[in-house]
Amino acid sequence: MTRTMYKPEPPLDGCEGNANLDHTISELAERFGVTMRTLRFYEEKGLLKPNRRGNRRLYSMQDVHVLSDIVRMKEMGLSITCIQSIMKTVRSGNVETARSRLLSEAQMRLVDIDKEMEFLRIAQDAAQRAAQDISAGERWFKSA
Repeated sequence: MTRTMYKPEPPLDGCEGNANLDHTISELAERFGVTMRTLRFYEEKGLLKPNRRGNRRLYSMQDVHVLSDIVRMKEMGLSITCIQSIMKTVRSGNVETARSRLLSEAQMRLVDIDKEMEFLRIAQDAAQRAAQDISAGERWFKSA
């Protein structure tokens, strides 16, 4: 399965106006571009709490909203531990505290990403120079 960035989509078929409609694991996996194993992992970590009907996991609209939050935080590069902490704060009713924490995490990720991008620019420049030198027939290996 190809990993895609989360894009808000229209509600799952039949969801409009019916918050009690349950969704299967395969529906959510397809909608959010994750594997069913990923959804089970989020359940193991206490992030998702689907209802059970026999062996089937059934996800409510609240689960859909929680998964949306999880996927967006994962795409920012946040760890599962960090996501668990933020979602625990949300579940406890401290939404403003969670928003503040998420803002702080997002700002720190931006700093980290800027550093990573600078490193990649340096590596890209070095690779371009090497490719040009080698293509031009320059003796590149000084040790040979």
